Amino acid sequence: MQTRELAWNILWKIFAKNKFSNQLLSNIIEQNDNFSDQDKTLIYRIVYGTLKNKLYLEYIANQFINANKTNQKLQVLLWMSIYQFRFLDRIPNYAIVNEAVNIGKMVNSKCAGFINATLKKIFESEDSVFEINVSDEMKKLSIKYSFPSALYLILRNEYSEDIARQVMVDSLTIPKLSFRVNTLKISRDELLTKYPNYKLTKSLVSPVGVIADKPVVNSEMFQKGLIFVQDEMSMRIAEVLDPYETDRVLDMCSAPGGKTTHLSQLMNNKGIIHAYDISEKKINLIKMNAQRLGITNIYPHLLDAREIKTEIQYDKILCDVPCSGLGVIKRKPEIKYHTFTNQKLANLVEIQEQLLEKAYELLKPGGILVYSTCTFGGYENTVQIRNFLAKYDDLEIVATEQIFGYENNNDGFYYCKIRKKISN
Repeated sequence: MQTRELAWNILWKIFAKNKFSNQLLSNIIEQNDNFSDQDKTLIYRIVYGTLKNKLYLEYIANQFINANKTNQKLQVLLWMSIYQFRFLDRIPNYAIVNEAVNIGKMVNSKCAGFINATLKKIFESEDSVFEINVSDEMKKLSIKYSFPSALYLILRNEYSEDIARQVMVDSLTIPKLSFRVNTLKISRDELLTKYPNYKLTKSLVSPVGVIADKPVVNSEMFQKGLIFVQDEMSMRIAEVLDPYETDRVLDMCSAPGGKTTHLSQLMNNKGIIHAYDISEKKINLIKMNAQRLGITNIYPHLLDAREIKTEIQYDKILCDVPCSGLGVIKRKPEIKYHTFTNQKLANLVEIQEQLLEKAYELLKPGGILVYSTCTFGGYENTVQIRNFLAKYDDLEIVATEQIFGYENNNDGFYYCKIRKKISN
């Protein structure tokens, strides 16, 4: 399978079947060892570039086609071709057209002429075709930044016009490549000295965070368990919980293990961490990551944390709940286009509430609970916590913060650190 054909296949599955880009790219590229690093880079750029700019690319394409009568697969093919033409300078126009024609034949042998003629018209058009000529300012911004108006309105209504615009602009930003240094094996300064070829720089968010200028997943430092690839704000959550070496810790939704292994690192691989998740595959991933990092104090459990039945109470609990994921749209841009119905949001909020209830039950007096999400939806964050605290008079907020992602080119995150008071 050729690079553009693979990129098209991935995009089609994302748009038609609501699959996640990071999972598809990881799975498919791992299964195709014949691709060079250059091929993989092109696939990533086409997939993420098309996703990030989908509404704009659709706007351009729809000036030349009848979207209601054009096969969806062909529309995706046109979007990714227009993306290459507008945003990737080094690809000749004829190469884009030829590859698109060949892919179009797979949909229908009669489509070759349509794809060829449409792309040539677009590529030979005046610059005005690529300008956004709509009178409605909100719609114009939505197209320009490929940011749905409904999502923009949620942000504006819950926070402010300024925050909504900054999140919208930031959604097109390329996220940093960040990772956490495994200080159980090496210090951050030692790692920076040992691997100068990666042009590593220290994170300003986490004392164990590092920014790289190229992928590190296949590097020696990764294979030796010296690092864990993780967003800087994700690192911050474990640091907020701040577990001690003697603590008994509960991680309620632990996969894939970034925060879990960071907790172990903060505990110097001492104490006890019970890590729960509902996916056997993800539990195995936690075990594999722990082994690679040299961690032995994590005890994984294949179980929905809401179903925990134990007399044990914990010193520290991390409740990093399932959420709408709006804070990670730089890494999973397809989330921008997901429709979160009232029912879907209500289901998420209910799961979060149930996890918080179980956390309260399992938290010992004097213990600390950190509730966190990777979203900025008020019902999942501030409203959820307000309702939770209203039920119990022995809880108090120690610290809370909403990060939108544009502040330091991070993921968007929310956390609330809560203490359970010791009764007199």
